Amino acid sequence: MQTFRKLETSPLVSVLMEVRFSTVLSLANYIASIQDKVRADYPIFKKEAEQLVEIDNNGLKVEKTDKYIFSSKDKASAFHITPNRLIFITKKYGEFDSFKDRCTRLLEDVAGVMKIGLYERLGLRYSNCIRVSGDNENELKKLFSSDDVFFNPALDDLGLKAHRKSDSLIKTGEGFLVIRTHLSMTNATVFDDLSSQNHIELKRDETPSLRMLLDLDHFWEDNEEQQDFDVDEIISRLGRLHDSSRSAFWKLTSEYARDNVWR
Repeated sequence: MQTFRKLETSPLVSVLMEVRFSTVLSLANYIASIQDKVRADYPIFKKEAEQLVEIDNNGLKVEKTDKYIFSSKDKASAFHITPNRLIFITKKYGEFDSFKDRCTRLLEDVAGVMKIGLYERLGLRYSNCIRVSGDNENELKKLFSSDDVFFNPALDDLGLKAHRKSDSLIKTGEGFLVIRTHLSMTNATVFDDLSSQNHIELKRDETPSLRMLLDLDHFWEDNEEQQDFDVDEIISRLGRLHDSSRSAFWKLTSEYARDNVWR
């Protein structure tokens, strides 16, 4: 049985929670009340336009909607709301219990104002940037439990190895876990879809170096049988998503990395 502990110098860069719920057409009417609730923690507010792409029997449908963004003063945490989705992202994680408490307060504040009826998707995404000094691929390999996410050594004499990506989809007891890796010489610290957002500051490093981006995206989704928007139940499910994601990280990385590098 695995035993887990907090890693003091964890490679974790950001954590994201997504909740997709039954559409609230009158969202704009609730924003002022939501802002009153969350202003102490998220005092920075702005409104943006967002394009939604949906697939129905007639093909692709593109609609524009408003996105309301609330950010912390230090731009380390933020959440945004659209008529059918709430996303919370932070680079100040600490431990899951404190993250869970923040998610609970946020969902209670928003649901208390909007009276959300149902939800159909809950996601939890951990983004890690794993580096070593000296751009030594063998040293980087020591941080992983296997070489599966690295280049095949048989290809070494063919030329310069530019980058390698992998995607794995695992059906878990709670939903689906998507594991993405990207090995390259880069200054990126997260995948492109996160680095392009500007709600929190996820800066690139000044100097490129050899690194592995490791993304664990675990989600539950049921479009056919939506669940009641019960905050306690949502947070309970979030905990189960976390447990499998943590186990995956432990299985993918090496004991050497946890005992000697990240401690």
